[in-house]
Amino acid sequence: MTKKFFLWFFLLIFLTTYSYHDKKKSFSSFFFVEEIQIEGVKNSNKEELETRLDKIRGKNIILLSEKNFNEVIKDMNFINYLKIKKIYPKKIKVTVIEDLPIGTYLNDSGERHLLLENNKIIKDYNYESGNLPQVYGEGALEKFSDFYSSFQKTGLDLKLVKQFNYYDINRWDLLLKDEKLIKLPPENYKESIVKFLEIYEKSAFKKFKVFDFRIKNQLIMR
Repeated sequence: MTKKFFLWFFLLIFLTTYSYHDKKKSFSSFFFVEEIQIEGVKNSNKEELETRLDKIRGKNIILLSEKNFNEVIKDMNFINYLKIKKIYPKKIKVTVIEDLPIGTYLNDSGERHLLLENNKIIKDYNYESGNLPQVYGEGALEKFSDFYSSFQKTGLDLKLVKQFNYYDINRWDLLLKDEKLIKLPPENYKESIVKFLEIYEKSAFKKFKVFDFRIKNQLIMR
């Protein structure tokens, strides 16, 4: 309420001070967007975003809405949404909120797909995957997003995972970067990962490489 009060108070003073006939200091020209500041870009194409946002320049800052900006970014890779802050009289601050990469998938044709949060896939995309895990298995693309939602709640750091392997019986294996293999059951796999984390750092379990949770209420190690 305080910000709105000062804004309208400023407008009242401005309109009662300057003449509508003074083109250099008119209401409309005073509130044209001249500067757009972009922050938060990590993986998206900043140059492309700047080019698209150029169409916002020259528009009345007061009349601009979130819809104007959503139309600009609706088909851009990585970008989930934009946070917009109007800095009167002529500046817009744009903060980019991205969907983060969570894995890569190599299909039968040799095309590498980049998997993002929120069930988004960038097909045949050349990306420096770095520490991203590989996702394998027929049907993995369709199943990975739901699995990842549960995985996030377990507390297991994604950076520890080397591979996610999917089997068509609706089951996953996790291969960690230290070569420990976690065999998960088709159901309640979140609980199995949590149980694994409870013993992962304990010295008595360091020698084991395979942690098999496939049989209900059992853990087989070897």
